[in-house]
Amino acid sequence: MGKVGRAVDPFTYVGKAGKFAYVKVGDAFSTLKRLDSGATLDLLERGDALRSPKVPDNAIPYVDDATGRVVYLTDKGHLLNADGTLHQHASQAKAEPSAAARAGDNPTSRAPVTGAREPELVGAHAGTNSVADVGRTGERAPGNGVGHGSGDGPGTGRGTPTGSGPGHGGPHDRATRSAGPDEHRADRADGDGSRDEGQRKLTPAERKAIQDEHVRRANEDPEWRKKHYDTLGRRRPHIGLVDGVELPQLAKDAQGRFVAKHDLPSGPSETRFGAKPLPRSTAPDDVLPRLDRRTADRRAYMDLMNAQKVFDETPSTSNREALAAAQKAYGKQLGDVPPNSKISEKLGEDASRLHAVRREFPDAQEIDLPKTPTGAHMFDGAYRLEDDKILIVEDKAPGNDLQWRQGRADPEDPGRPHVSDDGGAAGMRVKQGTYLYLRTILGEMTKRGGRDAELAREFRQALKDRKLQYVLVKVQEPDGTLYAGVVIEHMKIN
Repeated sequence: MGKVGRAVDPFTYVGKAGKFAYVKVGDAFSTLKRLDSGATLDLLERGDALRSPKVPDNAIPYVDDATGRVVYLTDKGHLLNADGTLHQHASQAKAEPSAAARAGDNPTSRAPVTGAREPELVGAHAGTNSVADVGRTGERAPGNGVGHGSGDGPGTGRGTPTGSGPGHGGPHDRATRSAGPDEHRADRADGDGSRDEGQRKLTPAERKAIQDEHVRRANEDPEWRKKHYDTLGRRRPHIGLVDGVELPQLAKDAQGRFVAKHDLPSGPSETRFGAKPLPRSTAPDDVLPRLDRRTADRRAYMDLMNAQKVFDETPSTSNREALAAAQKAYGKQLGDVPPNSKISEKLGEDASRLHAVRREFPDAQEIDLPKTPTGAHMFDGAYRLEDDKILIVEDKAPGNDLQWRQGRADPEDPGRPHVSDDGGAAGMRVKQGTYLYLRTILGEMTKRGGRDAELAREFRQALKDRKLQYVLVKVQEPDGTLYAGVVIEHMKIN
């Protein structure tokens, strides 16, 4: 059916695949005006003229009979105002029962419409305290909980590598989606980390509309808020997706009302699978002295930060003495090196390059990535594998996880940015370990030009050809000052 036909059909169906629940516009939205054929072109003209960029292109315009204003019906069943804000959530609509329910005339079998379906997790096309860029391996320093970057996004998450190589998940591996510092959850996927690719991903406008609805309910529905958040507005553990998205982080405004901590909606979290511990005993003997030194450096740094935090909170004589001892130990271990998160980053980088990649991908050839002024806007590591495959690596020190940043467009053809595929990350916060994050960094590299742009083209083509693997290497917390090993996990991007 063409655009005009869809626009005036008052019995448009919006389905939720596999759930036998459908929104029938003529019944579910009683205030929507039923249009005759004479109003078709006028409605389309009005709809196109008023439509905000935040309203999905495939949303169908209708007229709200109560207000006379044009609203837009998304394929999730949500009604949006012309500016992209939520007019009515799909859960507020009536649902038409399945054919089986109608045949049995069983009124109790009517399935509710629950709103947006769960988005595809980093499918084939796919933090910091602000929406600013994250750095490389952030150290969660004592005191403020934040070092080089903070993983304060709405979720952290867990997909599959492509091609062959050691460490791939077997048929019983669990693919999980993990969460930020105030939550943890898991979501199963197939044994190879794959998921159903048939579900359309939510647009930034749809994610924003759902986020706004969650904030509204947090303020106006105490029972709903109690179920999903604690008294401080932090998400409760194991909540998982709500209406197909992670719950927004909440903060309070000057009037004491809850608001979303970030204006931009958050994209999907990563999908991990095939976690494989690589203990100390699996590291080559020739690199252990260096990894032990990096571990001891980090221990001295963390002890100093902890002692400083305790003294700042309680400046007693005993705490002053403990701080002086920590400063002396730090000086003995690191000399004049300023205490900062780079100390932990070096542990993550060396553990990844000298242990994890060397063991799991013995034939990998390291790619010399161009340096950026702050270490942001770039992957932690990249390697060439056999058969023109590319390996992208994210390194994390103990206690740190994947982080969020503002997404960026990555047009395949920068000369025609509005024609070619742009990656889909613009207008959202994106997380390390996801397709959208990959495309964001490729966009940053393309913008810088030169060698960066050349590598971006190579990586983008490998991604398109399903020859790019993405892994997380996380250093295990040591018991003392000796290196303990790492855990390597694959992340789904295809």
